[in-house]
Amino acid sequence: MTTDVDALEDERIFAAGANLLKERNMFDLGTPSTLADFQASPREHLNRLEQTGQPEVLTVEGGPDVVVQTATAYRELLRRLDYAECVVGIIKGREAAARGDSLPLDEAFAEIRRNAERRAP
Repeated sequence: MTTDVDALEDERIFAAGANLLKERNMFDLGTPSTLADFQASPREHLNRLEQTGQPEVLTVEGGPDVVVQTATAYRELLRRLDYAECVVGIIKGREAAARGDSLPLDEAFAEIRRNAERRAP
């Protein structure tokens, strides 16, 4: 049985997922720079990266080859990826629970302990 709380949580999860999908196209492959241009004026490119926060695609022999971005932008990308993976995990867990593919909490902890004991040296 779905409660109002479950419905609200589902709405929040899917809204968060939709926002991530909107943001997933962080850079435009239509406006790349060549690696040679980047090497000729790296400070200019780095300044643009810092100002825009957007990655830059560098081409080699006409095709996209490298993506350059600031450490801050990279950390944000990793944060978004981690968040998206958490959202997917929550959705999968809720779907498994709805199907009855879950354990009571005490059984789950007992299984975790057994697995940890098997791995211990």
